[in-house]
Amino acid sequence: MQLLKHINMRFLLLFIALIFFDMMAESNLYKAGSTGKKLLSAGVIMGIIFQICMAVSYFFLAKKSPMLVINTFWHMTIFTVMTLVGVFVFKNKITPVRMLGLFFAFAALGCMVISNIYGV
Repeated sequence: MQLLKHINMRFLLLFIALIFFDMMAESNLYKAGSTGKKLLSAGVIMGIIFQICMAVSYFFLAKKSPMLVINTFWHMTIFTVMTLVGVFVFKNKITPVRMLGLFFAFAALGCMVISNIYGV
């Protein structure tokens, strides 16, 4: 319950937008690149549009949050989500080293959440 008191809804919504746009950009660009599409295919253009939206979301997040917080949450979350998308959507194989990386990503996210709540 204490965690809910410390959640800033604006930060949360902008962060969700940032992750969504990043995930969509990476997925579109990966799909276009891995299927041998032309450079200016619909997938590449959609990826670029999502990258622009991602930059706008990051801009508004940066107005209220430290870069360290934004980047740690962003990169660890996108690392985890895109690994799951790669495994379940694109049928990529996950290695034991990647699993270890996911463990450390979750540990880093946990440390950042604790740091934000208690200010340590």
